[in-house]
Order: sequence, then C-alpha cells, then structure tokens
Amino acid sequence: RLSDRKMKGLTVIHNFHLKRPDGTTAAERFFENKPINMFEWLVENMPLPARPRSRIKMVS
Repeated sequence: RLSDRKMKGLTVIHNFHLKRPDGTTAAERFFENKPINMFEWLVENMPLPARPRSRIKMVS
C-alpha cells in the first residue's frame, strides 16, 4: 500500500507530466491552458539540501 503522501506525489506527476497522444496533460485539459514546467518551478523554489554533518573520527 502506498502512503497518502506518496500517492499525492504520484497523482501530481500523472496530472502534470504524462501526455496523451495528442500532446496534452490531464492538468492542461482541466485548466484549459498549459501549466508551468513543474521541474523548473521546483528547482527555483525548493531550498538546497543541508550539507551532511561531518563524522567525528574515533581514535583507537
């Protein structure tokens, strides 16, 4: 079973990325215009991940 969060993410991908043979997406047909590029929006709006913590070396 998929979590609700994963199911919502997959629904967004389905609606905005997958295209019919006529070249339209479900979101494009629903909103009656071409949506923004989801990947470009994510790159512009998501913060970069934090730098990993450095490990403390154990001295034997």
